[in-house]
Amino acid sequence: MTRTDSAEDAILVAGGSGFIGRHLVPFLADRGHSVVSMYHMRLPEPYPNVFPVCSDLGSVDLLAAPLRGVETVIFLAWENNFMGSSDEIKFDPSYKRCSTNVRLLSNLLTAMEKAETKRIIFLSAVGANRRAKLPFLKEKYLAEVAVLNSKVPEKIIVRSNLVYHPDSAHDQFIKSVMNVMKFPGVYPVPRVDDKIAPVHIDDLCQILGDASEYEMEQPSAIVEVAGPDDLRVEDIFRLVSEKFSKGARIQLRGSLGNSLVPIFERRGEHYSPSGPKVKDYLSIANIRDSNTETDNPISGVLLKKTRGFREALGAISK
Repeated sequence: MTRTDSAEDAILVAGGSGFIGRHLVPFLADRGHSVVSMYHMRLPEPYPNVFPVCSDLGSVDLLAAPLRGVETVIFLAWENNFMGSSDEIKFDPSYKRCSTNVRLLSNLLTAMEKAETKRIIFLSAVGANRRAKLPFLKEKYLAEVAVLNSKVPEKIIVRSNLVYHPDSAHDQFIKSVMNVMKFPGVYPVPRVDDKIAPVHIDDLCQILGDASEYEMEQPSAIVEVAGPDDLRVEDIFRLVSEKFSKGARIQLRGSLGNSLVPIFERRGEHYSPSGPKVKDYLSIANIRDSNTETDNPISGVLLKKTRGFREALGAISK
């Protein structure tokens, strides 16, 4: 792997206090980078070489100061997460009538162009497509278009599968699965047609960190990230049940299980009426795009051996 000599250049992380940002920011700082951690609602935890900046990305002019001295921006910020935008998702190349997420990203891209920031790394999702049925995936695709059409010199889009932390105390996805396992004996399983290849949070941080230091051979690149395990949703639920739940469990699948999931979930201790539900997390299907694996040298560099979901859960204590 060819790396740039930019270990001391600042990296701005938009969404530094979110689930991924809370792991990525210290990871980058430990690599020797100065990190500008941009947040909106929650102040990031203090860490050496990390400089928190509060911003809602709503003003191009106010983004000039945080971008000063920044070579790379990693964009993680995303309202409503897997639930998708409350706005109507329309394809508008002018971005004048776009969703909130795409509008805020466009503001940052404009500010980056003015500041002559070298690189943006945008975290997208596997399955992002203009014709995707899910608003979340359609909106991610429109954001990809905004990035690729920008005048930022170097652009990397990382399409990730479902990201998790194997410790249930730190992972909302595993908590959402456990939420339907509060009754003795049985638990329902939602119906999901595609297999899922979850990505360990540490592996994603490694990939994003490597992407920030990768010497680009082309002005733009797209890489898809998936874990080594292609799992059915019932396999994921079974693994979580065996690791974190007590006693034998019987799965309720099919139409019955699918209809019971929201009922069981609402009675779980981690249920949040305004937060993402287990079906929202499972909306990212393992749909790989073969075009991203053709004539794409960055894939061979960034996609190293990653940890499987079974392996990661087995490595932690109950």
